[in-house]
Amino acid sequence: MDNVQKSILSTIAYYDVLDMAPTSQEICSNLLNWPTDNKPSIGVILNGLDTLKNEGVIGQKSGFNFFAYDNKYFQVLEARIQSEPSRSWHPVIDLDFDLWLPDNADSINWHIWPSPVPSSMQWGLANDGYSGKYGLYFKQPDENAYWLYSGNGPLTEPPSSDLVDDVWRIKRFGKYRIGLFMKGCGFADLYVWWYDQRGRSHNTQLIHQYRLFDSYEHVFRIFELPEGTKSFRVAFLIRESRDRMSMLNIDNVRIEIYD
Repeated sequence: MDNVQKSILSTIAYYDVLDMAPTSQEICSNLLNWPTDNKPSIGVILNGLDTLKNEGVIGQKSGFNFFAYDNKYFQVLEARIQSEPSRSWHPVIDLDFDLWLPDNADSINWHIWPSPVPSSMQWGLANDGYSGKYGLYFKQPDENAYWLYSGNGPLTEPPSSDLVDDVWRIKRFGKYRIGLFMKGCGFADLYVWWYDQRGRSHNTQLIHQYRLFDSYEHVFRIFELPEGTKSFRVAFLIRESRDRMSMLNIDNVRIEIYD
């Protein structure tokens, strides 16, 4: 087994701990335990994945990679699932951008911070969604970092109390999973902001740092909200990358809870 295959397995093992299966693109972007700074090309990594699949070390389905059925890691995961047969992922938030008005930014229920935004700011709904007509996009106007976040009101305060923002209130505590389709150029960092019972910004949690590509990727991440959380937001920090402005497109945002 060469170094490429070893690094691929290390990356799959990392995702496996999170009960997730990475796409080939996610493995290429987040390759772990590579001995030098010069990572192998996408073609080399894809060849390594093919070899591991042909040797029965990993399995592949619907674009995702995971340890094969006879692998000890899969057996541990399978045993854990069987020990909790009544638990599964249940959706709590489903965001369909096709239901919103493309010419009215206030109807989107996502906002930019800091505010006011520059007049050159380009963001809103674009006719470039993954599965429907519209998706949400943001183009960085200058070298400053910007937040694109869910819900109304300033980012440092909890979502407002109107019915639209009620979806971001905590109904129960536990393990959450966010899934969405994303593409673009440059980099975007995914965060969760949560707020305590007094409405103060209690903490921020960096979920993952993404390098963006030209075509949509389906990404998943798991996070937990602690006891005492009243509400939360999903936020992307869009930042400059090597003197290049970043651009982000997202669609089909779903948040689930494990219970």
